[in-house]
Amino acid sequence: MNHSQFHSQDKDVTEYYHVTLESGRDFIMSSTKDVEDAAWDAYEEAALMDDYLVDVQPIGTYYD
Repeated sequence: MNHSQFHSQDKDVTEYYHVTLESGRDFIMSSTKDVEDAAWDAYEEAALMDDYLVDVQPIGTYYD
């Protein structure tokens, strides 16, 4: 079964991202949203930490 077949079924999909901040700190974030919305969530998390978002890289997908 390929990636697109998973998305065509009724499965919950959680994406995991490695988020890097300007201060050098980083964290792992999970999201069930699309990539663009997940990036905005990472941006907001960085702001809550009084930091700036540098990079968001996908690291894995979990199908439930």
